[in-house]
Amino acid sequence: MTNKDSTPKQPAHCKGCVWGRWEESKQFCSKIVCERGDVK
Repeated sequence: MTNKDSTPKQPAHCKGCVWGRWEESKQFCSKIVCERGDVK
């Protein structure tokens, strides 16, 4: 039995960003500091 809450999801602040990409279960970003500025 699997738990739907444990399914990896792309961070909301990363959706639609041109600098990164979501691959299966991980977010990859080419920037060291988030260009969107909403990550602490």
